[in-house]
Amino acid sequence: MKTLSSKDLSYFKVKLEEMERELIYEISNRISKYKKEKSSEELENISNSLNDEVLMEEQRKSQKMLKEVQLALIRMQNGVYGICPKTKKTISLKRLIANPTAICNIEAPQKPEKNFTYPRYFNNI
Repeated sequence: MKTLSSKDLSYFKVKLEEMERELIYEISNRISKYKKEKSSEELENISNSLNDEVLMEEQRKSQKMLKEVQLALIRMQNGVYGICPKTKKTISLKRLIANPTAICNIEAPQKPEKNFTYPRYFNNI
């Protein structure tokens, strides 16, 4: 089994840490902006409700992505980043460049990654 080089791992570590910082910044800014808008604007209830729903959905997506990034960093710390747990093969660089949080090879059995079950020690995030 070919593994990622230390140069590749360094690249992805920097990329993932950058993604993590950006997501944390985005999430905290969205919360601050939401609080300001709530306190300073008196708009129609329907409009506020729609804006709230859109904002909450964006927040959920960002938080989900943040968790995926943090789990990728944990996989890196544990020495299993870039290795598909289903096939035990290295995930292609092309796939990791497109999606640094990828868990599996494209060739892995077709169980969607969104339903992938993480080992228990990953649940602390």
